[in-house]
Amino acid sequence: MTREPVPEPLSMLSSKPPLPDIKDSVQATATKPHFPNIPPELIDEIIDYLWDNKDALFACSFVCRLFYIRTRVHLFHNIELKHTPDDEPSSQKVLPYIKKITIRWDSDNIPSLTPFLSSLPNLTALHLVMIDFFNPWSLHHLVCQLRGLTSIDLRHIQFHGTVLVEPTTMNLDEPSPRINKISIYGTSFHASVVELLIRRRELRAIYVDSLRELCIKYPPGEYLSSICAFVHAASRSLKSLDIRIRRVRSSINTLSSWPAQPDLLPLTMPTLQIEVQCSRYGWHARVMTWLIDSLNGANGPIMMETLTLVVVSPGFHDGMSIKLEDLAIQFSMLDEILTGPDMKVFRRLKVLFKRILGKSERRLIPEGRDEMKTDNRFSDFYLALLY
Repeated sequence: MTREPVPEPLSMLSSKPPLPDIKDSVQATATKPHFPNIPPELIDEIIDYLWDNKDALFACSFVCRLFYIRTRVHLFHNIELKHTPDDEPSSQKVLPYIKKITIRWDSDNIPSLTPFLSSLPNLTALHLVMIDFFNPWSLHHLVCQLRGLTSIDLRHIQFHGTVLVEPTTMNLDEPSPRINKISIYGTSFHASVVELLIRRRELRAIYVDSLRELCIKYPPGEYLSSICAFVHAASRSLKSLDIRIRRVRSSINTLSSWPAQPDLLPLTMPTLQIEVQCSRYGWHARVMTWLIDSLNGANGPIMMETLTLVVVSPGFHDGMSIKLEDLAIQFSMLDEILTGPDMKVFRRLKVLFKRILGKSERRLIPEGRDEMKTDNRFSDFYLALLY
């Protein structure tokens, strides 16, 4: 009994085409069905199950042509770009599968990468890490080149220019991206920038009017007013707000301070998550007060359906231990508000307590393991202890 030879996998990075005399035989063998009894839909389902396992996907891509076609969808969905790829046909074939690109500080400079980024037909998400721009307009110019972009993730982005000189008004008839998801960490959210995003029609159309998800991680307290103004401007479209708070530095030599009278947070989004780290500076108590004041002083209807509060206990270096009694009064006030007659659409409260682990105990119990569901006046209430 003879065994049919397994065809050599087609290389995704090969720049040399098969020899003319064997080209037809290789193509015929590569496209020959090896699993005639397995529906293609089932093969796709199996490959999709491995979407987050790059090693398994890479191995599957060498099994046969049917596997290779589907694995490309996941293998090239999210890539890190360090330099401009070449123009070889094998590279061009995977471009339609690229939907998210990460660019870090050690990559080629942004201007040299922009032509390649703008050539990607299905690019929707851009993640920038520790990139320096001359000013915010330089970043905006990059975004405008990527007309299919819908998601921006900015992590530790620096701007050298401190003075914002407004350029001439852009042509509103030109195609431009519509951003529906923004994530910011360690990046300026200064009032002058936010004011321009709200006031300029062409900027508002790109960054505000279509925004559905906003995540701001560890902003200085000085940016709280800007955040509230931006959330208010995006209130018609915003569906989810995730804000994480701890005391950080507003500059190299200055610790951030919580505003004496912070602006009220508009609560028009269906989903709100607030994470706060307890510390000896008392920010956890101030954040709870800010939330309660925003609920009590709301100028319009409160459309919040789900509220998640994540309380992070301090590390041992902070010199304090969390005392739940200190938060009892504020949680009682919060409970009274959330079960009041004005909270007609509110359905779910989740309270999570996290503990900062030392290097010798880096582990996290899955949320469902120590989760307690209790009956009270909410349709759903969750209290979870995460260690």
